[in-house]
Amino acid sequence: MLTFEDCLDYCELTLDEIDAVAAHEHSCRLQALALAGSLVQSDQGRKQLLRILGETLLEARVHNDLARERQLEQVIAAFSERHSQQRAS
Repeated sequence: MLTFEDCLDYCELTLDEIDAVAAHEHSCRLQALALAGSLVQSDQGRKQLLRILGETLLEARVHNDLARERQLEQVIAAFSERHSQQRAS
Protein backbone atom coordinates (compact mmCIF):
# COMPACT_ATOMS: atom_id res chain seq x y z
CA MET A 1 0.00 0.00 0.00
CA LEU A 2 1.31 3.44 -0.90
CA THR A 3 1.60 6.05 1.81
CA PHE A 4 1.16 9.79 1.45
CA GLU A 5 4.95 10.14 1.70
CA ASP A 6 5.46 7.61 -1.12
CA CYS A 7 3.14 9.63 -3.34
CA LEU A 8 4.84 12.88 -2.33
CA ASP A 9 8.25 11.44 -3.24
CA TYR A 10 6.93 10.14 -6.54
CA CYS A 11 5.49 13.47 -7.72
CA GLU A 12 8.69 15.39 -6.88
CA LEU A 13 6.86 18.20 -5.11
CA THR A 14 7.53 19.46 -1.62
CA LEU A 15 5.16 19.33 1.29
CA ASP A 16 5.12 23.14 1.33
CA GLU A 17 4.01 23.16 -2.32
CA ILE A 18 1.27 20.64 -1.56
CA ASP A 19 0.15 22.67 1.46
CA ALA A 20 -0.06 25.81 -0.69
CA VAL A 21 -2.19 23.97 -3.26
CA ALA A 22 -4.40 22.59 -0.46
CA ALA A 23 -4.89 26.11 0.93
CA HIS A 24 -5.69 27.49 -2.53
CA GLU A 25 -8.15 24.71 -3.35
CA HIS A 26 -9.62 24.52 0.19
CA SER A 27 -8.91 20.81 0.19
CA CYS A 28 -6.99 18.25 2.21
CA ARG A 29 -3.36 17.39 1.52
CA LEU A 30 -4.22 14.14 -0.22
CA GLN A 31 -6.53 15.83 -2.72
CA ALA A 32 -3.96 18.59 -3.28
CA LEU A 33 -1.27 15.96 -3.84
CA ALA A 34 -3.41 14.20 -6.45
CA LEU A 35 -4.11 17.47 -8.27
CA ALA A 36 -0.55 18.81 -8.10
CA GLY A 37 0.95 15.42 -8.96
CA SER A 38 -1.12 15.39 -12.12
CA LEU A 39 -0.39 19.01 -13.06
CA VAL A 40 3.37 18.73 -12.58
CA GLN A 41 3.53 16.18 -15.42
CA SER A 42 3.26 18.80 -18.19
CA ASP A 43 4.61 22.25 -18.98
CA GLN A 44 1.08 23.67 -19.02
CA GLY A 45 0.32 22.01 -15.68
CA ARG A 46 3.49 23.41 -14.13
CA LYS A 47 2.42 26.87 -15.30
CA GLN A 48 -0.93 26.31 -13.65
CA LEU A 49 0.78 25.20 -10.43
CA LEU A 50 2.91 28.33 -10.49
CA ARG A 51 -0.27 30.39 -10.89
CA ILE A 52 -1.84 28.58 -7.92
CA LEU A 53 1.24 29.25 -5.81
CA GLY A 54 1.19 32.90 -6.85
CA GLU A 55 -2.49 33.27 -5.96
CA THR A 56 -1.81 31.69 -2.57
CA LEU A 57 0.98 34.24 -2.06
CA LEU A 58 -1.40 37.08 -2.94
CA GLU A 59 -3.90 35.74 -0.41
CA ALA A 60 -1.20 35.85 2.29
CA ARG A 61 -0.44 39.45 1.32
CA VAL A 62 -4.12 40.42 1.49
CA HIS A 63 -4.26 39.01 5.02
CA ASN A 64 -0.97 40.71 5.94
CA ASP A 65 0.55 37.34 6.90
CA LEU A 66 4.21 38.26 6.51
CA ALA A 67 5.60 34.92 7.68
CA ARG A 68 3.41 33.00 5.23
CA GLU A 69 4.28 35.49 2.50
CA ARG A 70 8.02 34.93 2.99
CA GLN A 71 7.53 31.17 3.09
CA LEU A 72 5.53 31.19 -0.14
CA GLU A 73 8.10 33.41 -1.86
CA GLN A 74 10.71 30.76 -1.04
CA VAL A 75 8.39 27.96 -2.19
CA ILE A 76 7.76 29.71 -5.51
CA ALA A 77 11.48 30.42 -6.04
CA ALA A 78 12.41 26.78 -5.33
CA PHE A 79 9.59 25.44 -7.52
CA SER A 80 10.58 27.75 -10.38
CA GLU A 81 14.24 26.79 -10.07
CA ARG A 82 13.58 23.04 -10.02
CA HIS A 83 11.11 23.03 -12.84
CA SER A 84 12.94 25.46 -15.11
CA GLN A 85 15.88 23.04 -14.93
CA GLN A 86 13.49 20.21 -15.75
CA ARG A 87 12.41 21.93 -18.99
CA ALA A 88 16.02 22.61 -19.97
CA SER A 89 17.01 18.93 -19.74
